Amino acid sequence: MKKKLMIYFFGNFGTKLLSFVMVPLYTSYVSPKDFGIFDFWITIVNFFIILISLQIYDATYTNILKIKNHNQQAEEIKKGIKVEMNTIFSMLTLQIVLTLALALISFILSYKIMCFSFLIIILNIIFSTLSQGIARGFEENKLMATSGFFMSLITLVVTLYLVKYDKYFLLEKLDSLFIGQITGLVVANLLLFFVLAKKGIINRLTFSFSERKIFKSHLKILLCFSLPMIPNSLSWWVMNVSDRFIIIEFLSSAHNGIYAMANKLPSLIFMVNTIYNLAWQDEAIKKAGLAEAHKIYSKQLRIYIYMQFGFLILFTLFLPIFAPYILKNEFTESIKYVPLLTLAAVFSGISSFYGTFYLSTGKTKGAFYTSMWGAIVNIVFNLVLIKYIGLYAPVISTIISFLLMFLLRSFEFKRKLKIKIPITSLVTLTSLFFTLYFLMY
Repeated sequence: MKKKLMIYFFGNFGTKLLSFVMVPLYTSYVSPKDFGIFDFWITIVNFFIILISLQIYDATYTNILKIKNHNQQAEEIKKGIKVEMNTIFSMLTLQIVLTLALALISFILSYKIMCFSFLIIILNIIFSTLSQGIARGFEENKLMATSGFFMSLITLVVTLYLVKYDKYFLLEKLDSLFIGQITGLVVANLLLFFVLAKKGIINRLTFSFSERKIFKSHLKILLCFSLPMIPNSLSWWVMNVSDRFIIIEFLSSAHNGIYAMANKLPSLIFMVNTIYNLAWQDEAIKKAGLAEAHKIYSKQLRIYIYMQFGFLILFTLFLPIFAPYILKNEFTESIKYVPLLTLAAVFSGISSFYGTFYLSTGKTKGAFYTSMWGAIVNIVFNLVLIKYIGLYAPVISTIISFLLMFLLRSFEFKRKLKIKIPITSLVTLTSLFFTLYFLMY
C-alpha cells in the first residue's frame, strides 16, 4: 500500500497543485458572476455524468481487480477480462452516442453553453471509464496518475492563455473556461487510449464479441453492482450542488462565485482524501473476507482520521498568511468560509473511507441510504438558515450532512465488520479546530 500511496501522491499532488494554482488565475481575470455561472454549469455536467455513465467505471474497476486477484487459472482470468472489456466498450459506445446526439441538438438550437457541457460529459465519461475503471483494474496506477496530471496541466495552460487574451480570439471569459476544460480532457483521453492500446490492454478483441449469452449475463452483473451506486452518487451530488441552487435563488450568482472559490482551497484536503482512498480501495477489496480484516480496517481508520485532522489544523493556522496572495479582488470575503468547508471535506473524506466497504463487500445499496439522509439534511438546513446567516448556511449544512453520513456509515459497519471508532480522538480534534477558528477568524 505504501508504494501505491507514493504513486497516487505524486499524480494527485501535481493535479491538485495545478488546481490550487488556478485559484489566483480565476480571481485575477474572472469576475465572481462569470465564475459563479461556470461553477453552476459544471455541477449540471456532473449530474448528467452520473445518469449517463450508469457508474459503470466503479463496477469495472472492482470486477477486473477481483478477476485478477481471486482467480488462479490463467485461462479463466483471460476469458473473464475479455468479457469485461467487451461489456465496458459496448456500454461506452451507447453512452457516447446518446450524449453526442444531445450536444448536436444543443448546437443546432444555438445553446452554446449546453453544447460545451455535453462535450465535457462525453469526455469525462470516457476518461472515467478508461482511467478509473480499466487502468485501476489492471493496477496501472502510474498511468492513471500521469493522465490526471496532464489533464490538469493542459487545462491550466489553455485556460490561462484564453482568459488573458480572450479579446484576440473573440471569446468571452465563460467560453474560455469551458474550452480549457475540454482541451485538457481531450489530451488526457488520447494519452490513456494510446498507452492502454500499446500495453495490449485495449485491442481488436475488445471491440468484437460473439457470445451474446455471456455478454448479457455479465452486463446484468455489472448493472446490479453499479445501478445502486447511481442514487448514492446523486445524493452526493445533491449535497454538493443543492447549495449552488439555493444560493443563486436566495442570494445571487456573485455569491455563488464567492462560495465556489471558497470551495477551491479545501482542494488540498481533497487531495489527501483522494490519494489515501485510491490506495485504500485497492487494499480493502483485496483484504475483504480475511479473518483479520476488521483489525486492518480499524487501524487504517485511526491513521486516516489523525492524518485528516492534522492537515486541517495546520491549514487553519497558516491560511491567513497565504490567502491574501490567492484570494484577490472581490473574492477576499471567501476566506472566512474556507476553514469550515475544509472541516466538511474532512467528514466527507471519512465518509468516503467507509464508502470503500460498500465496494469491497458488493453491498452497494447501503451507500445510497446513508447518502440520501445526508442530502435531505443538507437541503433542509440550507433552506431554513440561508435567510438569516447568508453564505454561512450552505457551509454549516454541508458540515452537518457529511458528519451525519459518516456517523450512519460508522454505526452500520461497526456491526458488520466490527470496526472500532476513535470517538474520544474525534471529539478532541474537532473541539481543537473550532477553538482555533473562533480565535483566528
